[in-house]
Amino acid sequence: MLAFSLHCLTCGFIAIGLYRNSDSWVRRLDFVSEQSKTQVSLNIPANRLYITSMYFITTTITTIGYGDIYGVSMAERLYIILVMFLGILVFTTI
Repeated sequence: MLAFSLHCLTCGFIAIGLYRNSDSWVRRLDFVSEQSKTQVSLNIPANRLYITSMYFITTTITTIGYGDIYGVSMAERLYIILVMFLGILVFTTI
């Protein structure tokens, strides 16, 4: 159940990052992988995107939060707040 929840939260964070053409954590990740920083093309492999998102969700739920990946848009920040509260709820009930 925990693995499925982690998967759903990971996919949700990816979906919010890809939702609009505005600045997002996905586009900032792409700037790191792009050689030309003049145009964002989102050439991020799907496995890198998924693993990076899972890494972020896992560190957020476990309240470690390294800060190397963060929400940029308002929708991402609201989603992260939800994830933080879910992490608190999970660890207080276990």
